[in-house]
Amino acid sequence: MERSLVYGSEAVIPIEISVETRRIQDFNTKKNEKRCMEDLDILEERREIALIKEAYYKQKLEKYYNK
Repeated sequence: MERSLVYGSEAVIPIEISVETRRIQDFNTKKNEKRCMEDLDILEERREIALIKEAYYKQKLEKYYNK
């Protein structure tokens, strides 16, 4: 889940488009648009979770440093 903030989608190499791989054949534009909208809906929640984890990590690091 955390990786989606950075690595949210897969790349398609040009050869996959010209050769018509299974991945390209199974692509559905409407499903893709729906999935993108769902991802946008939960983006803010994922950002908040990442900020909370970052703050927790910084607190632990500060405690360790101040020992």
